[in-house]
Amino acid sequence: MYAFMRRPSGRPARAGKLRTVRVPYQKLVRDRIPEIVESHGAHPVTRVLDKESYRQALLAKLLEEAHEAVAAHPAELPGELADVLDVVRALAAVHGLTWDQLLDIAAAKRIANGAFRQRLFLEYIDQPD
Repeated sequence: MYAFMRRPSGRPARAGKLRTVRVPYQKLVRDRIPEIVESHGAHPVTRVLDKESYRQALLAKLLEEAHEAVAAHPAELPGELADVLDVVRALAAVHGLTWDQLLDIAAAKRIANGAFRQRLFLEYIDQPD
């Protein structure tokens, strides 16, 4: 949750004075987030990333969203998985892949290596010396 969506705590502001607090985020956000922040009375400061910075930010966002999915309550999991999916879709596009191409690559990997339907968990492998 973004700080602008939480109720501020602490002392109330003095009448006539508007107190602001700078809250750093330093992360990629969805396109409508600045608009949503402004609708809550805050002022977002953004910049447009170049292609390589965008790619790096998407990779960081993928980790962020994956961690949120791992920590999610079961009722929140579908929304978190949707966030992961949107980041994967954007990463595919940055790498010149269409969604259909990515799905084809995933299908080929399932044919070659299998899927995750059998719920197999590899404990260890005994290898000859």
